[in-house]
Amino acid sequence: MAAAALAVGCSPIERQAAEPETKDRTDPSSFANARWVQKPQGTVTGALRQLPNASGEAAESLLEDALTYARDMQSYALLIWHRDALLLEHYFPGFDAELRSESASMHKSVMALALAAAIDKGVIEDADVPAATYLTEWQNDPRRAVTLRHLLTMSSGLEPLSIEGGAESPRFKFFTDGEKARATVLGRPLTREPGKHFSYSNADSQTLGLILERASGLNYNEFLSEYLWRRIGAADAFVWYNEADGFPRTYTALLARPRDWLRLGLLLRDRGRLFDEQLISETAIAELLSPSAAQDGYGWQIWLGRNRMPTRYYNEEQQGLNVAQSEPFLKDDWFFMDGIGGQRVYVSRGEQLVIVRVGEMRMDWDDAQLPNRVVRALASKR
Repeated sequence: MAAAALAVGCSPIERQAAEPETKDRTDPSSFANARWVQKPQGTVTGALRQLPNASGEAAESLLEDALTYARDMQSYALLIWHRDALLLEHYFPGFDAELRSESASMHKSVMALALAAAIDKGVIEDADVPAATYLTEWQNDPRRAVTLRHLLTMSSGLEPLSIEGGAESPRFKFFTDGEKARATVLGRPLTREPGKHFSYSNADSQTLGLILERASGLNYNEFLSEYLWRRIGAADAFVWYNEADGFPRTYTALLARPRDWLRLGLLLRDRGRLFDEQLISETAIAELLSPSAAQDGYGWQIWLGRNRMPTRYYNEEQQGLNVAQSEPFLKDDWFFMDGIGGQRVYVSRGEQLVIVRVGEMRMDWDDAQLPNRVVRALASKR
């Protein structure tokens, strides 16, 4: 089970390229020796501050329905924060609070939040700056029309990393070519008008990671530490480097503890405030959560639950990877960090809720089940 936790979110190509010769997976409860899938890695340093706590013991029976769904979906951890206290902190057998499993695309939302903090600090002027301001490789071709906002909202118009060509495909080269991976990302051509079409692309997020490094002059893991991780009082985390000393994945593979995912959800719920401090401006948080022009259910690398989509697709053509939603959300203000197979941080300001679920990659995950079961349980005790 420990090995599966770290393999979630990796394609077969990534997994094959990442696995070392030894596969010692002892101590699965703390993942002390289970980070092997993510090597080499860069440390995101934190400055741990304890969150206030409330005993979750009394909530186990109240939230039995939500726990049942999480258990059925082979979850590792389920945390629920309601109003001003931790209502539930449940680790399923074999896991504990030191769990750092593969977060998949929840990393995208973290990166966008750090970028919002960088705009607040003046490191980046605003989201409408041309990407070519930092990517000089793009200054003398049509890609100079692409802005940071286009990349943040998955509407860049840049060609995704194709799988065509097998071992010679851009995607395979990105996963396996080490230093050439950077050139592969920067070499994508512009195929559609920026800002007009929603097409979810890992490569757009990876391009933003390059921009953040160039804008700040820091390695990405250092950038994440300075602009977000230490400020929210998190413990350390890890990012996966493509190269021996850098170029981390910025669309997946952020290994963080469940309570630190909870901190991020609270920061978003409370409009940039945490520990009674305004860490990121309300204006920046509001922009991050504003629906984009190309997809009104998507903000800056984060999903908005404003409308019921019985099947949520990752492109406007409604093809390929999708997630079911069997019923409408009981609250229409949910937004959420979304990682493949049910890695989630759900947030509702109206219900004053943050829900964190990490676990096995379940392609039968239903977006509405966990938040709705929690809302129904809380309503039953009022």
